Amino acid sequence: MVFVRLQEAVLLDSVLEVSIPVRFFFLLLGPPTANIDYHQIGCYISTLMSDKHFNEAAYQAEKQQDLVTAINRFLDCSVVLPPSEVSSSELLLSLTRFQREILQGGEKEQDSQLQEKQISLQQDKGQSLK
Repeated sequence: MVFVRLQEAVLLDSVLEVSIPVRFFFLLLGPPTANIDYHQIGCYISTLMSDKHFNEAAYQAEKQQDLVTAINRFLDCSVVLPPSEVSSSELLLSLTRFQREILQGGEKEQDSQLQEKQISLQQDKGQSLK
């Protein structure tokens, strides 16, 4: 499994259905087995990349642990709905407030950590100029 961030976005007209600049690649290789759904793993990565906070973290990641931390934060703010007899609209309505609270708490934490990282980078640059 490889997650690659390019320095500059490129157009992949021959690969994608639409012409959009691509900056990230996710490559997963494995044996053809019945118990692994590689397509579903690709859907999971798409979901991660469509999340605003994860996407920003992926752009700013400097090492592998930064991506792992961003994935964990995404999962902390996610609610998994198991199959149920309750109609989906009722279940979703009951979780809306709970999800909103989780997301607001996560956004505040991520914003403060991002500010700390930016301050640290500015301090490092200031020290290297001396």
